[in-house]
Amino acid sequence: MLRALWFFIQAGLVIAAALWLLERPGDIMLRWDSYTITMQAGFFALAGVLTILALVQFIRLLGFVFSIPGFMSARRREKNRQKGMMALTRGLAAISAGDVKTAARLSKRAEKFLPAQALPLLLSAQSASLEGNKARAIGLYEQLLEDKDGAFFGLRGLIQSALARGDKEEALKHARAALGKHPRVGWVLNLVYTLELACRKWEEAQKTLERIERFKARDEKLILSDRIAFHLLKAKGEDEKLLKKAYGLDAMSLPAAIALARYYADHKKHKKAVQVIEKIWPASPHPDLLAVWTNLAPDNKPSDMMQRLRWFERLVSLNPDSALGQMAAARAAIEDGLWNEAGAYLSMAETLGPSAELYRLRAELERATSRDEDVAAHWLGLATEAPPSKVWTCAREGTVYKDWVPVAEPHGAFNTIVWDYPGQAMKRLTPPLSMQDSLGFFPRGSEAA
Repeated sequence: MLRALWFFIQAGLVIAAALWLLERPGDIMLRWDSYTITMQAGFFALAGVLTILALVQFIRLLGFVFSIPGFMSARRREKNRQKGMMALTRGLAAISAGDVKTAARLSKRAEKFLPAQALPLLLSAQSASLEGNKARAIGLYEQLLEDKDGAFFGLRGLIQSALARGDKEEALKHARAALGKHPRVGWVLNLVYTLELACRKWEEAQKTLERIERFKARDEKLILSDRIAFHLLKAKGEDEKLLKKAYGLDAMSLPAAIALARYYADHKKHKKAVQVIEKIWPASPHPDLLAVWTNLAPDNKPSDMMQRLRWFERLVSLNPDSALGQMAAARAAIEDGLWNEAGAYLSMAETLGPSAELYRLRAELERATSRDEDVAAHWLGLATEAPPSKVWTCAREGTVYKDWVPVAEPHGAFNTIVWDYPGQAMKRLTPPLSMQDSLGFFPRGSEAA
C-alpha cells in the first residue's frame, strides 16, 4: 500500500514538473552542419527527462539479462547445499543408528554436494571408522586438522582412534592439542586428566587437576578425594608431612586417617594415633582403624584385670551403634575370660547387624564356656550364611584388596578403591570420566576397550 502511494506521488511530481516546464516561455535552437532545430524550452526539458528515464530502464534490463546466468548458478548451488545438508543430517542419524551402508552412501553424497567442508569430512571419517577402515578414518581426521573450523573435530577423531588402538600416549598427545584450542572446556580437561592418570604421569595429572578445580569442571568431592590420593601416593606411608597434608584436607577421609594413624603408631606417637582414631570413629568405624587401636591396647595388670577391656569400651562409648566396636569389646572380654561381658557385647552387636565375624565369636565363646561342639557348629553354620561385610574393592573392576592403595593394580586405576560391599561398588560409584564414553559423539564401534 505504501509503495503504491509513493509511486503515485512520484508520478504526480513528474507530471507537475512537466506542465510547469511547458508553460515557461522561450525556445532552444540546435544547429548541426546545415540543420537547425528549434524547440520550446519546456518541451526540450521534458524530452530530456523522459530520455534519461528510458535509458535507466534500459540499463536495468541489460543488468537483469546478464544476471540470469549468475542467478541460475546461485540457485543451483543452493539446491546442492540443501541436498548436501540433507545427506549430512541423514548420514549422522545413520551413524547414531549404526547403519554402516547407509552412512557410507550418504557420506559420499554429502562430500559431493558440500566439497571442502568440515562436516562432510567428519561424516566420511565416522563412516570409515564404522566400516573398520581405520587408516582412511585417520587420514580424514588429519585432513580436518587443516580446516580452521574443523580442526577440533579432527582432534577428537584422532583421540578416539588412538583409544581404539589402545595407544594412550598418542591419545594424550592429541587430547593436549585439543586442550590448547579449548583450555576451559570441561570434558577436554577431564579427558586429559584421565589419560595422564592412565599413563601414570602423576605430576602432570596433579597440575591438570588444579585446572579442573579452578574451572569447576568436576564434582568438588571427587576433586578432594583425588587430591588426598595424590598426597598418599607420594607419601608411601612414610612421609609425615604429606600424610598430614592429606589428613588436613579431610579428617573424615578413611584412607587419610588410616594412613596417618598407622604412621603415628609405627613411630611410637601413640597419643596422636589415638586422637586420629577417636576423631573419625564416631562417623566411620573401620577394621583398619580397629587394628591400630588393638595394637595400642595396654596389657592388663595384676592390680587391674579390666584395663584392656576398658580400652575397647572407650571405642564403644564413641559409637555405641557400631557393631564393629561391640565385637571388639566382646573379643577383649573373651580373651580375658569375662564371659558375661562378652555375651552382652555380642548380643548388642547382633541387634546392630549380624555378620560372619559375629557368629565366629559366638562359636568361640560357646567353646570356652559350655564346650558344646554342636552349639558351636550351629554358630559356625550361621557364619557361612551371614551377609557379606564391606571390603576394600575397586569400583572399576570389582577386585577386592586387603588395604586401600592409591593405584589399583594390575590395571593401574587411580583412586578407585572404595569401602563397600562386594559387587556393589561398581553399581554405586560412577567414574567421573570413562575413556569409553568420554567421546560420546562417536560410534560405539570406535570406542576403546
